Amino acid sequence: MKHYFGNSKGAALVYVLIIFAILTLLGTVIYSLLTNNQTQETRVYHQKMVTSLAVSGMQTYVQHPETLIEHYDWQKINLPDGSTIDYYQFAVDESGAKLLPTALIGTNKYKVKVAAIYGDNNQNKIKDDGEDLFIKKELEFDYKKGDSILRTDKPKLRSSTFETNQIFINGTAEPGATIKIYLAQGSFVEGKADNKGNFSIPITGDMNSLPIEVQITATLSPKLESEKVIYRIDSWGGSGIVLIIDKIGTADEYEYYQTIRPEIIKNEDKVVVLTGTDFDAGDTPIFIQAAKQIEIQDNVTLTSGGDISFETTSGIFVHPNATITLKHGGQGNLTFTTTDGDITIVNNSDISNSSNSKDPRSILLNATNGKINIDGTTLAADRGIYLYGKNGISANGSTLHALQTKNEEITLEIKNGEIWIQNFTASNPVTILPISAKVCGRPTSGTTFNGAPVVEFNCPKPNTKG
Repeated sequence: MKHYFGNSKGAALVYVLIIFAILTLLGTVIYSLLTNNQTQETRVYHQKMVTSLAVSGMQTYVQHPETLIEHYDWQKINLPDGSTIDYYQFAVDESGAKLLPTALIGTNKYKVKVAAIYGDNNQNKIKDDGEDLFIKKELEFDYKKGDSILRTDKPKLRSSTFETNQIFINGTAEPGATIKIYLAQGSFVEGKADNKGNFSIPITGDMNSLPIEVQITATLSPKLESEKVIYRIDSWGGSGIVLIIDKIGTADEYEYYQTIRPEIIKNEDKVVVLTGTDFDAGDTPIFIQAAKQIEIQDNVTLTSGGDISFETTSGIFVHPNATITLKHGGQGNLTFTTTDGDITIVNNSDISNSSNSKDPRSILLNATNGKINIDGTTLAADRGIYLYGKNGISANGSTLHALQTKNEEITLEIKNGEIWIQNFTASNPVTILPISAKVCGRPTSGTTFNGAPVVEFNCPKPNTKG
């Protein structure tokens, strides 16, 4: 009895051990199957994600090549399950050498390459030991048949108008471009250039924190955002116009604009450079631009080694004893331009350009739809002098010197009206355009003309009112 009982217990133990072994084996197989299934699902999932990312990225660069500049080289993409994919996008030349992003602008002779990789632990783009689940998808596109990547032209600044706690940044850009003005702490304001390229965008805020510095760009899709221009606003007093000095230097390869403290006031009718202003801009240009008449009062002195430019739509009036000088050594031009209204420079003003300009019109007065009145004024230039007054020129008692050589041109051109030259003196032969233009008055002895203009001595007295 005892022996039988012992055999029964042993047999039961054997059964238990066999069943346990079978269950252990089945568990291992089932676990292996489950694990392999999960690994396969993971592989399939990441294969889909890697392929999708590579294909969609390449499609984007083919359709919008400018995005390649903005997202160049390497990025880490986070997936919904918490894993990541390394994504590479770059371009190579015909020899396979990797190109810098800036080398892609203005050309289409390159190949785009993209690669999406999962499981690349050391980010060397190849499968290494320990990287059991390594998935890689590479694509390449020859961009020779595509459009070139272009960058929007940089905006150009004009004089800025301002009011209390508000400055209007004015300038020109490509028509329709979006203008972005980057302020402090990463904020910005946007505006649009109109169909002629003009823009005027206000900056609001507390202007007691001067100086301030802004960065300005233009973007005309599908072109890239332009390079930045930097504009520093130093100080001012009262409402008026900010004079912009163009390109006084560089900062991080950008063009750099800066304001000077304006001695200017603005009222409803005109922009006025105040009496007593004495400003030497060094070797940098001076631009005074306005949509209203520009008035330069007496005893004003403006000096520069670069260009000096007055531009308006409503006429320019220079009072007596003003001195506007381009210094010797530069290569600037001195220009007065108005699209409407007259240019009037009153007696005893001294307008000179000794800057070694290479332009035969180193002093230019251009009244596109008005008259030029320079009675009693001296214009002196190393190179040529050119006056265009559509409706007439009055240069009675004026002296025009082109000092460098006797070959420099002095030209007076009109379309309507007369050219008045009573007691007019010129250092070089004067060209009258057109040759048939009506010329009135007696020049001083020694003043000569190219060709044979018709000079009359009994013309009606000209109206020289500014």
